[in-house]
Order: sequence, then structure tokens, then C-alpha cells
Amino acid sequence: MSLSLSPEQQLKRLRNQISWVTRISTALSSTNNLEDVISVVLAGLVSPTGLGYSQVLYFEYDRESHLLRGKYALYHESSESVEELAQELEEETRFMEERAEAGEQANPLERTDEQWLEAEAAMHSLTSSAQWVTLFQRLNPENEVTRKLEKMAFPMGPLKEKAEGESLSLFELLRYWRAPRALSLRDLGGAVPPELAELLPEYFVVVPLHSQKFPRAALLVDRRLEHSRPICKEELREMEWFARQASIAIENVEVSSDLSRAYKELKQLDQMKSNFLSTISHELRTPLTAIGGFVELLVEERIGPINENQRSLLSRVSKNTGHLSRLVNDLIEVAEIAAEGAVEVEMSAVEPLAVLMDTLPKLEQRRRAQEVRIIPVVENVIPRIYTDERSLGLIYYHLLDNAVKFSSEGDTVEVGFEPQDGSLAISVRDRGCGIPKENLEHIFLEFYQVDNTLTRKHEGLGLGLAVTKMLLAATHGRIQVESEPGRGSTFTVIFPVYTGREE
Repeated sequence: MSLSLSPEQQLKRLRNQISWVTRISTALSSTNNLEDVISVVLAGLVSPTGLGYSQVLYFEYDRESHLLRGKYALYHESSESVEELAQELEEETRFMEERAEAGEQANPLERTDEQWLEAEAAMHSLTSSAQWVTLFQRLNPENEVTRKLEKMAFPMGPLKEKAEGESLSLFELLRYWRAPRALSLRDLGGAVPPELAELLPEYFVVVPLHSQKFPRAALLVDRRLEHSRPICKEELREMEWFARQASIAIENVEVSSDLSRAYKELKQLDQMKSNFLSTISHELRTPLTAIGGFVELLVEERIGPINENQRSLLSRVSKNTGHLSRLVNDLIEVAEIAAEGAVEVEMSAVEPLAVLMDTLPKLEQRRRAQEVRIIPVVENVIPRIYTDERSLGLIYYHLLDNAVKFSSEGDTVEVGFEPQDGSLAISVRDRGCGIPKENLEHIFLEFYQVDNTLTRKHEGLGLGLAVTKMLLAATHGRIQVESEPGRGSTFTVIFPVYTGREE
């Protein structure tokens, strides 16, 4: 079932191969939509500037029913229509090349050779893909043969060991075939369903397309306009290359689609998490505020005297209520930022030392409980910085809250200010337990704890540094961390110095 070509025919075929291989490869590699990939595949098979077949029948595999369902038929009515189409395609290609050349001359840009090559490749890729998809539509996939094909569905059957002498249909055989095969209706006998045999000439090629996990499609391709001649070996090798490229393109699109769908699902889950945290945090804040107020009334004996044992217990209630309130506030802060997708900031000239002094009273209760001192170290004139004042206050709060929490009783936390070239570095240095090197890259993640055991010494949800990172991103600041287990940590935030104008 093969014909040999003369040397002249082989040389001509080789030139044509180089041309359509480039066009089809470019189009398939630049297409990221499954329907467009199918369009390029089918158009490439029957295009005079492609493989030049007369007809292709496309069957799509249904994973749920294990059926191959007819979907598209693309074909030429006559040899004359093929010649007319070839001339039209040649004229279109020439026109596009002339337009591209005219555009470059009209809009000269200073680019490196590499940039010119990249721009030319990108334009060629887009043009090539668009031309194949347009050709698919021009050949009218909504034709009479397609309507017949859409009524066909054939069982592919499970992959099993074929029994000796067992008779299988063409589509059952596709389970065992991975490469294109040149076939004859006469040799296949009753393996081809009668309704399908009516659409096929004597000789045709069956092309199975597989992804890594399952069959994807099957193509039946023929040369009926060339008197239905047998398919030669050279043509079959071309088809093998084409089938591999088509299968790879389909696989890539499916992987990309799966990743995109998984990403959207993760985004939805993350949004649901943020909404849940925001709702539950606000619901917790109201009763906690009431509890704190009632305890304060009792401790201050506004509704009657209490004894020392009662005062001691109420002090514990007040301490734990304050702890819960801080946790809830952290949750609300993170949830609101995540739900809104950004932090609302008002950038202006800010006095960093003044904001620090306004923040310190908010840390007084924790600082006093651990007998930790917070000392600003001012050795130079501190310039104003360009940031959001409220965000800077929150950044101070979270960094100092962490520093105090991980310090030992009686330790000192230092806040330093160091002007640099056009910026100010604000460092918060503690002498606490420090952070192992392998944990440093994770500490800015939400809910991350270096010590995540149930018996951990330090309280909290692990949100302070996550909030800090979000606020810095919104205010054009950045952060650096230096830490050594047993010797403490230094967190340094860096902001641009205010220059008298908006950055």
C-alpha cells in the first residue's frame, strides 16, 4: 500500500515539507485554545500550503461514555477549488508580508538585533495561527458531511489483550494503535461501519491522537481528489510527525487549561477563607468588647466590692480577653486586606520618630508584663520619609510586638534609624530566641509559626509579619531580616526619604 517517488518528486516534497512544517509548528506552538488547536490541525491537513489532503473527518473521544463522536468534516469540492484556494493563500501571504514591511518603514524604532528578531517572531507566530484558524472557517466546517458525522458515535472499547481470531471494529482497533496507519476499505472488510464507509474512498489514513492519560481524538484522512491513490511511505512519515505535533499541542493546551482552572479554584477558596475570617472576626469582636467592659467594671468595683481572690481571677480574665482581642484584630486586619485585594494608603511626608512615639503606648501592657524596655536609638538627624502614616504605625506595632514577645524578661528592644542613599532604614533589634536560617523564607506567610507545636511557649496566630509584608508592598517599602538562634533578630524596614514632591 505504498508508492515510491522519483528523485525530482522527493526534492519538491522536501521543499514543501520545510515550508509547511515551519508554518504548522509555529501555529501550534502559539495557540493556547483547544478549539483553535483543532482548527489548525484540520486546516493544516487539507490546506494546499499544508499536507494537501482532500478530506479529513474528525472524531472526538468522550471520556465518560468511551465513545468516539463525529464532530467535524473538512474537505475540498474539486481540484479546481484547491487551485483557487492556493492562489488566494499565496496572495494573502504576500499582502501580509508587504503590510509588515511597510509598517516597519513607517515606524522605525531603535531596537537591537535580538529585539527585532523577537518582534518578528512574535508577529509571525500570531499571523500564522490566525491564518490557519481563518482557513478552517473558510472551508466551512458546518457542511453536509459534518451533519452526517455528528450523528455518528462509535464505542472505542477498553484496552485488553486481543484474543486470537477476535474481530474488532476500526474504532476498537484504535485502542491498540499509537501511530498513523494507511488502510484500505477492501482490506478492512466489515471493520468499518457502513454509514462511515459511505464517506470514505478506497484508501485513507487513520490518525490516532493520544494525550499521556487517554485517547483524545481520531482523524480519517484521504486523497479522494487524486483518484483515491494509496498513501506512500513518505506521506505516512509526514503524517507521523504531524500526529506527534498535534498530540503535543493538545496535551499542552489541556495542561494549561487544568492549571488555569486549578488556579481559579484556589483563588475562590482563598477568597472564601478571607470572607470567613472577616465575618467571624467581626462577630467575635463585639462579645469580646462587652466582656472586657464588664470585667473592667467589676475590677474597679463600680457595681460593688470584690475580695482579693475575685480580683485575681478577674485580672486573669482581663488579660486573656485582651489577648483574644489582639488576635481578633490581627485576623480582621489580614482578612480585610486579602478581601479588598489591596491596602488603602495615603502617601505623604511622615516623621518616623513621631509615629514610633505614638505607637509605643499601644504596646505598654505587653511590654510591662514582660518587663522589656523599648529604646529608640537616635544618632543622626532622622529625615522624613514618603509613606502612609497609619501603615507605618501598624508596621511598628507588629515588629515591636513580635520583638517583645520573643524577648526574655528584662531584655531591651532597640529601634534604630540609619539614613542611606535616598532612603531611611528603620531597624527593630531584639535579643530573643532568634530564628533558624531554614525558617526565614517562611516567616512572612499567613499563620506561619516557627514553633508550631501545641506546647509552644509564645502565643499568637503568626499574622503580624504577614500584615507587615502587605503594608510594605502597598507603601513602596521593603524589609530585611537578620537572625541567629540564641542571639536575637533584627528586622529592618526601608522607605524612600521625602524629597518635597510626590514620588
